[in-house]
Amino acid sequence: MQTNLAPRFKKIKSGSVEKKWTPLKIVMFIVLVLYISTLLGAIVWAFLTSLKGRVEYIRDAIALPKDWKFSNYIQAFTELQAGGKSVWVMLLNSVWLSMLPPTINLLTAAMASYIMAKYKFPGRDVIWGIMIVMMTLPVMGNSAAVYKLYFKLGMYNTPLILLRNITGLGGSMFLIAAFKGQSKTYMEAAFIEGAGHFRVFWQIMMPQIIGVLSALWVMAFISAWNDYMTPLMYLPSFTPITTGLYIYQKESEVLLNIPVLFAGSLMVLLVPVALFAIFNDKFMQLSYGGGIKS
Repeated sequence: MQTNLAPRFKKIKSGSVEKKWTPLKIVMFIVLVLYISTLLGAIVWAFLTSLKGRVEYIRDAIALPKDWKFSNYIQAFTELQAGGKSVWVMLLNSVWLSMLPPTINLLTAAMASYIMAKYKFPGRDVIWGIMIVMMTLPVMGNSAAVYKLYFKLGMYNTPLILLRNITGLGGSMFLIAAFKGQSKTYMEAAFIEGAGHFRVFWQIMMPQIIGVLSALWVMAFISAWNDYMTPLMYLPSFTPITTGLYIYQKESEVLLNIPVLFAGSLMVLLVPVALFAIFNDKFMQLSYGGGIKS
């Protein structure tokens, strides 16, 4: 008995685990490589295209650039215009349209999630059920009704459209789970010391889930930065850079300069890529913070 178990115990203790390549793993690996290749291939082709001249691109869109025109990236700041708005104006619109909605959404979502996670009150289960149903409904299915509602409320084509983000549904599931992971010991100790409900929420519970809030905010920022449909539908006078690239493409038609357009698109892509590179550990961990667990 001892002779047979010794080699097995030795393998477990040393941490050596044999990795076998099954046919299923091989197929999955090949599919993954092909999928990543299509994504990276498109970016590489766009980068090479952005270094061509307009005439060179028209003659051969696939060939490598003969003269590497990095000046296209400078030219993009002057040539890319949409509806008479310059790149700088569109970038400014992109900044506030990408920063304010996630901030408003997460603040209201954190308040609602804190109440749902830490307080018992009549109708809580009903509200939970409504949240689940609201998250399963198709968003684009009610676009016509939402458009008419915003127009009637005077929110159309004004910064008041930001009020649409106070629903608090974005990230609620993560936040509820985060608050549930924190012990009530902190709350009870603060109440004994005379702290009010809002102070307990803002100064004690919120700092403990700052990791979750940061990850959700960055993901919401990237989503808002890449969103061109919402400004196109509800904010035609506040064109962000993503919507501006689409409008520039439609307005230019025959005179469209594809290399310059690709140069602008790649510069827009740098923002979400940089944020993901900086905060990728937050995305993977979604840490709920430390302290006493209930």
